Amino acid sequence: MAWKRQFNAVANRTPIIRKLIMVTSVEPQFTDGEAHTVEDVGRVGKDLMNVLSGKAEGVARAPGLLITNEDVRSIRRYVNTGLSLPTKLEEVSQLVGGSDNGIAGLAPDAIAELHVGIQTHARSWSAIETNMQKVGSDLYVFSGNLITIASHVVDFIKGLESYQTLQVGDLTPAQIDRKRST
Repeated sequence: MAWKRQFNAVANRTPIIRKLIMVTSVEPQFTDGEAHTVEDVGRVGKDLMNVLSGKAEGVARAPGLLITNEDVRSIRRYVNTGLSLPTKLEEVSQLVGGSDNGIAGLAPDAIAELHVGIQTHARSWSAIETNMQKVGSDLYVFSGNLITIASHVVDFIKGLESYQTLQVGDLTPAQIDRKRST
């Protein structure tokens, strides 16, 4: 829930995100009445990544892209919804009432093209999710190996005669300096 507050704080300062939230709110609002440049729309992904990674101003999330179980569930909902969107012009025309409403970017053919893009994007999630799971598994194995190797190194050092007979705390500063120079 904290990330939603943080996201909303940034979204309220970022007009294009606020406008997209309006478009996807429960009560449909198809436009805010303003034209948006490609740069405005392209900035949305960057702004979202900055929010998620804690780099955006006013976001308290730890740096780095941390994906929670809730994030994965949200992405899966997006994928399922995206894949269920109609992409055929006839289906989209029926969805929007069969006529061009005269609003730029909201004609049936533009919406069908948008749905195709959303579906392409949604299909990319499966490979990302699989790779994330593989990296997680690899990190788990690596951490186990690191602990095992570190334990062996510590045991080896403890087995050295000098470790048994000489403690670092027993050395004088001059002896430590001599050991560093050798």
